Amino acid sequence: MPIVNEDEVRVNFCKFIDHPLQQAWDNAGLVLRHGIGPPLPVSLKGPAVVVDTTVLSTRSADKKAGPAVIGEMKTPHVIDAKTLIYGWKSASQGTYKLVAELRGYAHQYNTQDVFCFD
Repeated sequence: MPIVNEDEVRVNFCKFIDHPLQQAWDNAGLVLRHGIGPPLPVSLKGPAVVVDTTVLSTRSADKKAGPAVIGEMKTPHVIDAKTLIYGWKSASQGTYKLVAELRGYAHQYNTQDVFCFD
C-alpha cells in the first residue's frame, strides 16, 4: 500500500530510520523528539515554531548549543528528485519553498543542520 500522507511518512521514518538506529543515537548522546513542540531549552530567534523532529544532545555541554538537527516530515514526493539529479536549474517553486522553510527553521533554532524526509 503506498504512503499517501505525512503521518504515514512519520511512521516510516520511525520504523526504518529512528528505531533501527536507536542504539547509535544513544551511543552518540542524542535523543530524537517527534512533533511535541519546540526543542526546549533553546534560545529562539523569534516566536517558537513546532517542528516535526528535533535531534537533541543529552550531554550537558551541548544542551546550551540548542538542537543538533531539525527535521521535517512531508507528504510523499515533496522532495523533487529531478533537482537532486540535475541540479538547481531544474528546481521547482515547491523546492525553493521547501529550502526556504528549512533554512528558516535552521535560523530560528540556531542550528546548521536540517533534514526533510518524504
